[in-house]
Amino acid sequence: MKKAFRRLAVVMSAVLALSFVLFGSMTSIKAQAAEKARATYEDAGFYEMTYISADDEELTTDDLEEYGIIAGLVLNEDGTGFLYLADDITEFTWQDGQITADGEVIEYNYRRDTITLEEDDEESHIIMKFTLSDEEAPTIDDILAYYEDMYGEGYDDGGEDDGGDDFSDWSDFGYTDSSYVRVDNVEDFINAIQDNATIVLEPGVYNISEYLEDADLDAFDWDAYDNDEDYASESYGLLVDEVFDGEQLIVFNIDNLTIMSADKNDPAEIVVDPRYANVFTFCDCDTLELDHVVLGHSDGDGSCTGNVIGIDYSWYVTLNGCELYGCGAYAFDIEDSMYININDCDLHDCTYGVATIADTYETYFKYCDIHDCEEFTMFELSWSEVNFYASSFEALDGELITLDDYSAAKFLACTFDDDAQDSIDDAVDAYEGLVTVD
Repeated sequence: MKKAFRRLAVVMSAVLALSFVLFGSMTSIKAQAAEKARATYEDAGFYEMTYISADDEELTTDDLEEYGIIAGLVLNEDGTGFLYLADDITEFTWQDGQITADGEVIEYNYRRDTITLEEDDEESHIIMKFTLSDEEAPTIDDILAYYEDMYGEGYDDGGEDDGGDDFSDWSDFGYTDSSYVRVDNVEDFINAIQDNATIVLEPGVYNISEYLEDADLDAFDWDAYDNDEDYASESYGLLVDEVFDGEQLIVFNIDNLTIMSADKNDPAEIVVDPRYANVFTFCDCDTLELDHVVLGHSDGDGSCTGNVIGIDYSWYVTLNGCELYGCGAYAFDIEDSMYININDCDLHDCTYGVATIADTYETYFKYCDIHDCEEFTMFELSWSEVNFYASSFEALDGELITLDDYSAAKFLACTFDDDAQDSIDDAVDAYEGLVTVD
Protein backbone atom coordinates (compact mmCIF):
# COMPACT_ATOMS: atom_id res chain seq x y z
CA MET A 1 0.00 0.00 0.00
CA LYS A 2 2.87 2.38 0.69
CA LYS A 3 4.05 2.32 -2.92
CA ALA A 4 0.48 2.96 -4.05
CA PHE A 5 0.31 5.95 -1.71
CA ARG A 6 3.57 7.34 -3.02
CA ARG A 7 2.23 6.98 -6.56
CA LEU A 8 -0.98 8.71 -5.52
CA ALA A 9 0.89 11.48 -3.68
CA VAL A 10 3.12 12.19 -6.69
CA VAL A 11 0.18 12.45 -9.06
CA MET A 12 -2.13 14.44 -6.80
CA SER A 13 0.61 16.86 -5.73
CA ALA A 14 1.56 17.47 -9.36
CA VAL A 15 -2.06 18.08 -10.32
CA LEU A 16 -2.42 20.57 -7.46
CA ALA A 17 0.76 22.29 -8.60
CA LEU A 18 -0.59 22.54 -12.15
CA SER A 19 -3.82 23.97 -10.81
CA PHE A 20 -1.94 26.67 -8.89
CA VAL A 21 0.16 27.51 -11.97
CA LEU A 22 -2.85 27.77 -14.27
CA PHE A 23 -5.60 29.05 -12.09
CA GLY A 24 -4.18 30.12 -8.71
CA SER A 25 -5.81 28.56 -5.65
CA MET A 26 -8.48 26.16 -6.90
CA THR A 27 -11.17 26.97 -4.38
CA SER A 28 -13.74 29.68 -5.11
CA ILE A 29 -11.99 31.26 -8.10
CA LYS A 30 -14.33 33.28 -10.32
CA ALA A 31 -13.78 33.48 -14.05
CA GLN A 32 -13.01 37.09 -14.88
CA ALA A 33 -13.80 37.28 -18.60
CA ALA A 34 -15.64 40.52 -19.34
CA GLU A 35 -18.02 38.80 -21.73
CA LYS A 36 -18.77 35.20 -22.62
CA ALA A 37 -17.35 34.10 -25.94
CA ARG A 38 -19.18 31.71 -28.20
CA ALA A 39 -18.47 28.12 -27.19
CA THR A 40 -18.12 25.05 -29.37
CA TYR A 41 -21.46 23.57 -28.40
CA GLU A 42 -20.57 20.09 -29.63
CA ASP A 43 -18.09 19.80 -26.73
CA ALA A 44 -20.60 20.79 -24.05
CA GLY A 45 -21.38 18.15 -21.44
CA PHE A 46 -20.37 16.50 -18.19
CA TYR A 47 -17.05 14.63 -18.23
CA GLU A 48 -15.80 12.37 -15.43
CA MET A 49 -12.07 12.06 -14.78
CA THR A 50 -10.75 8.70 -15.94
CA TYR A 51 -6.97 9.18 -15.96
CA ILE A 52 -4.20 11.29 -14.39
CA SER A 53 -0.47 10.98 -14.86
CA ALA A 54 2.56 12.89 -13.62
CA ASP A 55 6.26 12.10 -13.26
CA ASP A 56 5.81 8.70 -14.98
CA GLU A 57 3.19 7.74 -12.38
CA GLU A 58 -0.44 7.29 -13.34
CA LEU A 59 -3.87 6.71 -11.85
CA THR A 60 -6.46 4.91 -13.98
CA THR A 61 -10.23 4.71 -13.51
CA ASP A 62 -9.85 1.76 -11.11
CA ASP A 63 -7.29 3.67 -9.03
CA LEU A 64 -9.52 6.73 -8.80
CA GLU A 65 -12.43 4.60 -7.64
CA GLU A 66 -10.27 2.74 -5.11
CA TYR A 67 -9.02 5.97 -3.53
CA GLY A 68 -12.47 7.57 -3.64
CA ILE A 69 -11.27 10.50 -5.77
CA ILE A 70 -14.23 12.30 -7.31
CA ALA A 71 -13.27 14.61 -10.15
CA GLY A 72 -14.88 15.95 -13.28
CA LEU A 73 -15.24 18.67 -15.87
CA VAL A 74 -18.48 20.48 -16.73
CA LEU A 75 -18.75 22.48 -19.97
CA ASN A 76 -22.01 24.41 -20.20
CA GLU A 77 -23.46 25.48 -23.53
CA ASP A 78 -23.30 29.15 -22.55
CA GLY A 79 -19.50 29.04 -22.45
CA THR A 80 -19.12 28.70 -18.67
CA GLY A 81 -17.96 25.66 -16.75
CA PHE A 82 -15.92 24.32 -13.88
CA LEU A 83 -13.34 21.69 -12.99
CA TYR A 84 -13.60 19.90 -9.65
CA LEU A 85 -11.10 17.68 -7.90
CA ALA A 86 -12.73 16.53 -4.66
CA ASP A 87 -14.07 19.81 -3.21
CA ASP A 88 -11.51 22.01 -4.98
CA ILE A 89 -13.42 23.85 -7.68
CA THR A 90 -12.17 26.05 -10.52
CA GLU A 91 -14.74 28.07 -12.45
CA PHE A 92 -13.87 29.16 -15.99
CA THR A 93 -15.06 30.18 -19.42
CA TRP A 94 -14.38 28.07 -22.50
CA GLN A 95 -14.55 28.14 -26.27
CA ASP A 96 -12.98 26.48 -29.29
CA GLY A 97 -10.70 24.10 -27.42
CA GLN A 98 -9.56 26.58 -24.76
CA ILE A 99 -10.33 26.99 -21.06
CA THR A 100 -9.74 30.39 -19.47
CA ALA A 101 -9.70 31.18 -15.74
CA ASP A 102 -8.36 34.26 -14.00
CA GLY A 103 -6.67 35.41 -17.20
CA GLU A 104 -4.78 32.14 -17.75
CA VAL A 105 -5.47 29.87 -20.73
CA ILE A 106 -5.00 26.14 -21.21
CA GLU A 107 -5.85 24.31 -24.42
CA TYR A 108 -7.70 21.01 -24.41
CA ASN A 109 -8.01 18.23 -26.96
CA TYR A 110 -11.40 16.66 -27.71
CA ARG A 111 -11.46 13.23 -29.35
CA ARG A 112 -13.97 10.37 -29.16
CA ASP A 113 -15.92 11.78 -26.22
CA THR A 114 -12.73 12.35 -24.21
CA ILE A 115 -11.22 15.70 -23.24
CA THR A 116 -7.49 15.76 -22.51
CA LEU A 117 -5.67 18.50 -20.63
CA GLU A 118 -1.89 18.34 -20.95
CA GLU A 119 0.66 20.71 -19.52
CA ASP A 120 4.30 20.98 -18.50
CA ASP A 121 5.41 22.86 -15.41
CA GLU A 122 8.91 23.14 -13.97
CA GLU A 123 8.70 19.73 -12.32
CA SER A 124 6.22 17.54 -14.17
CA HIS A 125 4.54 16.60 -17.42
CA ILE A 126 0.89 16.26 -16.42
CA ILE A 127 -1.99 14.65 -18.32
CA MET A 128 -5.63 14.60 -17.21
CA LYS A 129 -8.36 12.82 -19.18
CA PHE A 130 -12.11 13.27 -18.77
CA THR A 131 -14.66 11.02 -20.51
CA LEU A 132 -18.21 12.08 -21.42
CA SER A 133 -20.74 10.76 -18.91
CA ASP A 134 -24.41 9.85 -19.33
CA GLU A 135 -25.07 11.00 -15.76
CA GLU A 136 -26.58 14.39 -14.94
CA ALA A 137 -23.88 16.97 -14.28
CA PRO A 138 -23.48 17.98 -10.64
CA THR A 139 -23.75 21.61 -9.63
CA ILE A 140 -21.14 23.38 -7.55
CA ASP A 141 -23.60 23.38 -4.66
CA ASP A 142 -24.02 19.60 -5.02
CA ILE A 143 -20.26 19.06 -4.72
CA LEU A 144 -19.82 21.39 -1.75
CA ALA A 145 -22.82 19.84 0.03
CA TYR A 146 -21.39 16.35 -0.48
CA TYR A 147 -18.08 17.28 1.11
CA GLU A 148 -19.73 19.30 3.86
CA ASP A 149 -21.54 16.10 4.82
CA MET A 150 -18.28 14.15 4.62
CA TYR A 151 -16.33 16.65 6.74
CA GLY A 152 -19.05 17.62 9.18
CA GLU A 153 -18.54 18.67 12.79
CA GLY A 154 -18.64 15.15 14.19
CA TYR A 155 -21.45 12.88 15.12
CA ASP A 156 -24.10 12.21 17.76
CA ASP A 157 -22.38 9.78 20.10
CA GLY A 158 -25.60 8.73 21.83
CA GLY A 159 -24.21 9.59 25.26
CA GLU A 160 -26.15 10.51 28.38
CA ASP A 161 -27.14 13.89 26.99
CA ASP A 162 -28.74 12.14 24.04
CA GLY A 163 -30.70 9.50 25.89
CA GLY A 164 -28.36 6.55 26.32
CA ASP A 165 -25.54 4.54 24.84
CA ASP A 166 -26.69 4.03 21.26
CA PHE A 167 -23.62 3.55 19.08
CA SER A 168 -25.55 2.13 16.16
CA ASP A 169 -25.52 4.54 13.24
CA TRP A 170 -21.89 4.22 12.08
CA SER A 171 -22.79 3.81 8.39
CA ASP A 172 -23.05 7.58 7.97
CA PHE A 173 -19.36 7.87 8.84
CA GLY A 174 -17.98 5.08 6.70
CA TYR A 175 -17.93 2.42 9.44
CA THR A 176 -19.24 -1.07 8.73
CA ASP A 177 -19.44 -4.17 10.92
CA SER A 178 -17.93 -2.32 13.87
CA SER A 179 -17.18 -4.28 17.03
CA TYR A 180 -17.92 -2.14 20.09
CA VAL A 181 -15.93 -2.47 23.31
CA ARG A 182 -15.82 -0.34 26.45
CA VAL A 183 -12.53 -0.40 28.40
CA ASP A 184 -11.08 1.08 31.60
CA ASN A 185 -7.38 0.03 31.47
CA VAL A 186 -4.50 0.35 29.04
CA GLU A 187 -4.07 -3.38 28.38
CA ASP A 188 -7.68 -3.85 27.30
CA PHE A 189 -7.47 -0.64 25.30
CA ILE A 190 -4.41 -1.67 23.28
CA ASN A 191 -5.68 -5.22 22.78
CA ALA A 192 -8.95 -3.84 21.38
CA ILE A 193 -7.22 -1.97 18.54
CA GLN A 194 -8.12 -3.85 15.37
CA ASP A 195 -10.06 -3.48 12.14
CA ASN A 196 -13.68 -2.35 12.44
CA ALA A 197 -13.42 -1.59 16.15
CA THR A 198 -15.13 1.12 18.17
CA ILE A 199 -13.29 1.57 21.48
CA VAL A 200 -14.92 3.65 24.22
CA LEU A 201 -12.55 4.73 26.99
CA GLU A 202 -13.75 5.24 30.55
CA PRO A 203 -12.29 8.34 32.26
CA GLY A 204 -8.67 7.97 33.32
CA VAL A 205 -5.07 8.00 32.08
CA TYR A 206 -3.95 5.32 29.62
CA ASN A 207 -0.15 5.10 29.56
CA ILE A 208 0.86 3.23 26.41
CA SER A 209 4.49 2.98 27.55
CA GLU A 210 3.51 0.97 30.61
CA TYR A 211 1.83 -1.55 28.33
CA LEU A 212 4.76 -1.76 25.93
CA GLU A 213 7.18 -2.62 28.77
CA ASP A 214 5.69 -6.12 29.02
CA ALA A 215 4.16 -6.53 25.57
CA ASP A 216 5.63 -8.98 23.08
CA LEU A 217 4.99 -7.07 19.84
CA ASP A 218 6.96 -7.44 16.63
CA ALA A 219 9.30 -4.63 15.66
CA PHE A 220 8.33 -2.37 12.79
CA ASP A 221 10.75 -3.00 9.90
CA TRP A 222 11.25 0.28 8.04
CA ASP A 223 13.47 -1.31 5.41
CA ALA A 224 10.89 -3.99 4.58
CA TYR A 225 8.16 -1.35 4.57
CA ASP A 226 10.07 0.69 2.02
CA ASN A 227 11.04 -2.21 -0.24
CA ASP A 228 8.66 -5.15 0.18
CA GLU A 229 5.25 -4.82 -1.46
CA ASP A 230 3.84 -7.62 0.70
CA TYR A 231 5.02 -6.25 4.05
CA ALA A 232 1.79 -4.39 4.85
CA SER A 233 -0.44 -7.41 4.28
CA GLU A 234 1.89 -9.74 6.19
CA SER A 235 2.64 -7.51 9.19
CA TYR A 236 -0.54 -5.55 9.84
CA GLY A 237 -1.65 -4.79 13.39
CA LEU A 238 0.25 -3.37 16.34
CA LEU A 239 4.03 -3.08 16.05
CA VAL A 240 6.72 -1.28 18.04
CA ASP A 241 9.46 1.04 16.86
CA GLU A 242 12.53 1.60 19.00
CA VAL A 243 13.43 5.23 19.68
CA PHE A 244 16.37 6.74 21.57
CA ASP A 245 14.80 6.52 25.02
CA GLY A 246 12.24 3.73 24.66
CA GLU A 247 9.61 2.40 22.25
CA GLN A 248 6.67 3.84 20.37
CA LEU A 249 3.54 2.07 19.20
CA ILE A 250 2.83 1.80 15.45
CA VAL A 251 -0.79 1.22 14.49
CA PHE A 252 -0.14 -0.38 11.12
CA ASN A 253 -2.59 -1.17 8.31
CA ILE A 254 -5.67 -0.93 10.54
CA ASP A 255 -8.96 0.18 8.94
CA ASN A 256 -12.25 1.50 10.35
CA LEU A 257 -11.08 2.27 13.88
CA THR A 258 -12.75 4.66 16.32
CA ILE A 259 -11.32 5.64 19.73
CA MET A 260 -13.60 7.82 21.85
CA SER A 261 -14.17 8.90 25.44
CA ALA A 262 -17.17 7.60 27.30
CA ASP A 263 -17.64 11.01 28.92
CA LYS A 264 -16.92 14.12 26.86
CA ASN A 265 -16.86 16.21 30.03
CA ASP A 266 -14.19 13.98 31.60
CA PRO A 267 -12.22 12.75 28.58
CA ALA A 268 -9.74 9.90 28.71
CA GLU A 269 -6.07 10.85 28.46
CA ILE A 270 -3.57 8.83 26.41
CA VAL A 271 0.12 9.37 27.19
CA VAL A 272 3.60 7.95 26.58
CA ASP A 273 6.78 8.35 28.63
CA PRO A 274 9.70 8.48 26.12
CA ARG A 275 10.50 12.02 24.98
CA TYR A 276 11.46 10.68 21.53
CA ALA A 277 8.26 8.69 20.96
CA ASN A 278 5.05 9.74 19.25
CA VAL A 279 1.96 9.14 21.36
CA PHE A 280 0.35 7.49 18.34
CA THR A 281 1.75 6.69 14.91
CA PHE A 282 -0.84 5.64 12.34
CA CYS A 283 0.73 4.08 9.27
CA ASP A 284 -1.00 2.66 6.19
CA CYS A 285 -4.42 3.07 7.80
CA ASP A 286 -7.85 3.89 6.35
CA THR A 287 -10.79 5.55 8.13
CA LEU A 288 -9.71 6.43 11.66
CA GLU A 289 -11.48 8.62 14.19
CA LEU A 290 -10.41 9.99 17.58
CA ASP A 291 -13.25 11.62 19.49
CA HIS A 292 -12.90 13.74 22.63
CA VAL A 293 -9.64 12.25 23.89
CA VAL A 294 -6.59 14.02 25.34
CA LEU A 295 -3.14 13.09 24.04
CA GLY A 296 0.36 14.10 25.11
CA HIS A 297 3.57 13.05 26.86
CA SER A 298 3.63 12.22 30.55
CA ASP A 299 5.24 14.56 33.03
CA GLY A 300 9.02 14.32 33.02
CA ASP A 301 12.27 16.16 32.55
CA GLY A 302 13.55 17.17 29.12
CA SER A 303 11.94 18.45 25.97
CA CYS A 304 10.40 16.20 23.35
CA THR A 305 11.52 15.35 19.86
CA GLY A 306 8.62 12.94 19.48
CA ASN A 307 5.29 14.29 18.26
CA VAL A 308 1.79 13.77 19.56
CA ILE A 309 0.34 12.10 16.46
CA GLY A 310 2.17 10.83 13.40
CA ILE A 311 0.09 10.07 10.30
CA ASP A 312 1.87 8.29 7.45
CA TYR A 313 0.34 6.95 4.22
CA SER A 314 -3.18 7.03 5.63
CA TRP A 315 -6.48 8.53 4.58
CA TYR A 316 -9.80 9.63 6.10
CA VAL A 317 -8.35 10.44 9.53
CA THR A 318 -10.64 12.55 11.72
CA LEU A 319 -10.19 14.12 15.16
CA ASN A 320 -13.25 15.57 16.89
CA GLY A 321 -13.06 17.60 20.08
CA CYS A 322 -9.59 16.34 21.05
CA GLU A 323 -6.83 18.03 23.06
CA LEU A 324 -3.21 17.61 21.92
CA TYR A 325 -0.51 19.13 24.09
CA GLY A 326 3.27 19.36 24.38
CA CYS A 327 5.94 18.60 25.15
CA GLY A 328 5.16 16.94 21.87
CA ALA A 329 7.53 18.57 19.39
CA TYR A 330 4.57 19.00 17.02
CA ALA A 331 0.92 18.14 17.51
CA PHE A 332 0.90 16.50 14.06
CA ASP A 333 3.49 15.08 11.71
CA ILE A 334 1.57 14.17 8.53
CA GLU A 335 3.09 12.67 5.40
CA ASP A 336 1.78 11.16 2.15
CA SER A 337 -1.83 11.07 3.33
CA MET A 338 -5.28 12.20 2.22
CA TYR A 339 -8.40 13.72 3.78
CA ILE A 340 -7.24 14.69 7.27
CA ASN A 341 -9.99 16.46 9.17
CA ILE A 342 -9.28 18.10 12.55
CA ASN A 343 -12.43 19.52 14.15
CA ASP A 344 -12.91 21.54 17.32
CA CYS A 345 -9.53 20.57 18.77
CA ASP A 346 -7.37 22.32 21.38
CA LEU A 347 -3.72 22.28 20.21
CA HIS A 348 -1.27 23.84 22.65
CA ASP A 349 2.15 23.95 24.31
CA CYS A 350 4.08 22.05 21.63
CA THR A 351 7.78 22.82 21.69
CA TYR A 352 8.63 23.05 17.95
CA GLY A 353 5.36 24.03 16.28
CA VAL A 354 1.87 22.76 15.50
CA ALA A 355 2.15 20.61 12.38
CA THR A 356 4.49 19.47 9.63
CA ILE A 357 2.54 18.36 6.56
CA ALA A 358 4.19 16.85 3.48
CA ASP A 359 2.82 15.29 0.28
CA THR A 360 -0.70 15.37 1.68
CA TYR A 361 -3.93 16.14 -0.13
CA GLU A 362 -6.85 17.81 1.68
CA THR A 363 -6.14 18.69 5.33
CA TYR A 364 -8.71 20.71 7.29
CA PHE A 365 -8.47 22.47 10.65
CA LYS A 366 -12.00 23.57 11.66
CA TYR A 367 -13.06 25.38 14.84
CA CYS A 368 -9.66 24.72 16.43
CA ASP A 369 -8.04 26.66 19.27
CA ILE A 370 -4.31 26.83 18.48
CA HIS A 371 -2.19 28.51 21.14
CA ASP A 372 0.97 28.62 23.27
CA CYS A 373 3.26 26.72 20.90
CA GLU A 374 6.79 27.92 20.33
CA GLU A 375 10.25 28.03 18.85
CA PHE A 376 10.06 27.23 15.12
CA THR A 377 7.42 27.48 12.38
CA MET A 378 3.90 26.58 13.50
CA PHE A 379 2.81 25.02 10.19
CA GLU A 380 5.36 23.71 7.67
CA LEU A 381 3.88 22.63 4.33
CA SER A 382 5.51 20.75 1.48
CA TRP A 383 3.51 19.64 -1.58
CA SER A 384 0.33 19.94 0.47
CA GLU A 385 -2.94 21.83 0.65
CA VAL A 386 -4.35 22.93 4.03
CA ASN A 387 -7.58 24.77 4.84
CA PHE A 388 -8.25 26.53 8.15
CA TYR A 389 -11.82 27.45 9.03
CA ALA A 390 -13.07 29.45 12.03
CA SER A 391 -9.94 28.67 14.05
CA SER A 392 -8.06 30.92 16.48
CA PHE A 393 -4.30 31.53 16.66
CA GLU A 394 -2.88 33.02 19.86
CA ALA A 395 0.40 33.13 21.84
CA LEU A 396 2.43 31.41 19.14
CA ASP A 397 6.14 32.09 19.50
CA GLY A 398 7.33 31.51 15.95
CA GLU A 399 6.54 32.15 12.30
CA LEU A 400 2.97 31.09 11.58
CA ILE A 401 3.41 29.28 8.27
CA THR A 402 6.00 28.36 5.63
CA LEU A 403 5.39 26.48 2.40
CA ASP A 404 6.93 25.58 -0.92
CA ASP A 405 5.72 26.52 -4.41
CA TYR A 406 3.58 23.39 -4.61
CA SER A 407 1.54 24.00 -1.48
CA ALA A 408 -1.31 26.29 -0.52
CA ALA A 409 -3.06 27.42 2.66
CA LYS A 410 -6.44 29.09 2.98
CA PHE A 411 -7.68 30.78 6.17
CA LEU A 412 -11.44 31.41 6.28
CA ALA A 413 -13.18 33.19 9.18
CA CYS A 414 -10.15 32.71 11.44
CA THR A 415 -9.00 35.01 14.26
CA PHE A 416 -5.42 36.02 15.08
CA ASP A 417 -3.78 37.82 17.96
CA ASP A 418 -1.47 40.72 17.04
CA ASP A 419 1.68 38.62 16.52
CA ALA A 420 -0.13 35.95 14.52
CA GLN A 421 -1.82 38.64 12.44
CA ASP A 422 1.54 40.20 11.59
CA SER A 423 2.91 36.78 10.65
CA ILE A 424 -0.02 35.81 8.44
CA ASP A 425 0.08 39.22 6.74
CA ASP A 426 3.75 38.64 5.94
CA ALA A 427 2.93 35.18 4.58
CA VAL A 428 0.19 36.54 2.33
CA ASP A 429 2.65 39.04 0.87
CA ALA A 430 5.54 36.58 0.59
CA TYR A 431 3.75 33.66 -1.04
CA GLU A 432 1.84 35.59 -3.74
CA GLY A 433 -1.53 33.87 -3.78
CA LEU A 434 -0.58 30.57 -2.19
CA VAL A 435 -1.66 31.86 1.24
CA THR A 436 -5.10 33.51 1.32
CA VAL A 437 -7.13 34.96 4.19
CA ASP A 438 -10.88 35.62 3.91
